Amino acid sequence: MDWDDALPWVFIISLAPFVMAWSALAGNRRLRAQLAALTDKVGMLDHRVLRLNERLEGQAVPEAPQPAPEPPVPEATPAAPSIAAPEEPREPEPATPVVPLPTVASPAHVARAFEQRFAENWLVWLGGVALALGGAFLVKLSIDHGLLTPPVRVLLAVLLGLGLCGASEWLARRELAEPEHGTALSYIPQALAAGGAATVFASIYAAYQLYGLIAAPSAFVLLAATAVATVALALRQGIFVAALGLVGAYLVPALVASATPRALPLFLYLAFVTAGMLAVLRHRAWWVLAWPTLAGAVLWIFMWFGFEPQHPESAVVGVYILVQLGLFAALRRGVPRVRFLAGLAEGQPVAPLLRSAFGFFALAGFVLVEVAHFDNPSLFAAYAASAFLLGFAYRDAALDDVIATAAVLLLAVLAGWNLPLLTNEQIFYAQLRLPVELWDFSTACAAAALLLAGGGFLAQAKAPRPGRWAALSVISSTLILVIAYWRLHEYGIDIAWTAIALALGGLNLAATASVAKRRDGGLEREIAVAAYAVGVLGGTILAACFALGNAWLTVAIALHLPVLGWIEGRLDLKVLRHAALV
Repeated sequence: MDWDDALPWVFIISLAPFVMAWSALAGNRRLRAQLAALTDKVGMLDHRVLRLNERLEGQAVPEAPQPAPEPPVPEATPAAPSIAAPEEPREPEPATPVVPLPTVASPAHVARAFEQRFAENWLVWLGGVALALGGAFLVKLSIDHGLLTPPVRVLLAVLLGLGLCGASEWLARRELAEPEHGTALSYIPQALAAGGAATVFASIYAAYQLYGLIAAPSAFVLLAATAVATVALALRQGIFVAALGLVGAYLVPALVASATPRALPLFLYLAFVTAGMLAVLRHRAWWVLAWPTLAGAVLWIFMWFGFEPQHPESAVVGVYILVQLGLFAALRRGVPRVRFLAGLAEGQPVAPLLRSAFGFFALAGFVLVEVAHFDNPSLFAAYAASAFLLGFAYRDAALDDVIATAAVLLLAVLAGWNLPLLTNEQIFYAQLRLPVELWDFSTACAAAALLLAGGGFLAQAKAPRPGRWAALSVISSTLILVIAYWRLHEYGIDIAWTAIALALGGLNLAATASVAKRRDGGLEREIAVAAYAVGVLGGTILAACFALGNAWLTVAIALHLPVLGWIEGRLDLKVLRHAALV
């Protein structure tokens, strides 16, 4: 058999998926019409049964009891005749309310409901997948057999995709115009729109990757525009079209490769995609799409680190991380000047999503600092992210536990700081004057203490739960001092660690006195006082650790137990008993 004989079979095979898909869609529409008619008949029968039940209940209502006879009135002296006053009309007695009988779903009804869901969901989406695969196979067959020139192949595939999207819009408007559909759409328009969008995606990618008809920037713009149009179409069609647009939007940078990748176009595009997706899913309450959106926004950061480990462009990536934190915070807080995005987003999936997003972007900030070798842009991004999380927690009391994420980010940066390895001679000179790297580390420790410890102390004065902020202030300041001693002590640098620990205890003592003046008997305020009181003892214990040896250190720590008991007795803080036990 030569090629001329096989040509008709090629066309038949290429058109078969479209015929099967259209047949499935038409069959589904007939099934939906029959189900609608049966539903109307069942409703009419239910109405008749209810009326019959009302009649039976009305006949079974017992008669009202007759009033007891009044006692005889003694005869009076006859008086002059007068005109009798008309009797006032009596109000009718209220009828006995008729309670409709509860309806129990029969096994046959459950089976019909399952068949209806199966027919409306799975068969329709099978037709949509067949349409999408048909468009892809149409392009592939034309490539394999050389039926048409490459521009014509791409053009026909794009027209096919646009035609499917147009058909989905026409069918959606027609269903909305029909009174029996109400405001709910079937899955047929969504299947057509998804198949059309997938065909357009495949066509543009083939024009770029297989034929070289368009350059990389043009392919990037066209694929991004297709993804945005798909997401916009999802506002009318449904969540499945939005899911397809989401996947396509985050796959665009991977599909379009560049010989000289740059961070600014990539992360600018990702920022716009994330903003658009979050706005759509918040407006339509499609919270299930928030997790893939978070995954796409975060994974591209780590993929960029893998592509460009030597030149991560930390300034661009740091700004992108801060923008993403702002976008997810806006997902929770809303955008006041935009009407459909205003208000506070509440619900069960919002809080875990926000906590996860803040945690992942904090992890990305830490990795950025490590990859960029602690340069100034990466450090600024990490500290700005921590400050942003503290501000968000102060404004949103329901999610104030994200202060732990802010503290862990800065503590991890300080613990993993890239300090130089000095020789003995260099260590001798380091004892006289701190090298630049050690000075930068000391400055970063002071800035972290000011942000976490100082910010926690200021926030606990007006925060709804001051105990958490006081605990942040005490724990972070103590751990920063421990990390600084751990990283700098090995260089033989003695900067009066004992004096610094005692100064920390004095600051906690002053904070204890300040917080104790505002005691109101509430649990959170008591926790705040107890936290700063424990911080005083923590400072003195650190001073003993820095100054004493093993034997005297045990004695010094044991002497703190009576002090804890005295503070617990004076301030009546039961929580200090647990600290003494530890």
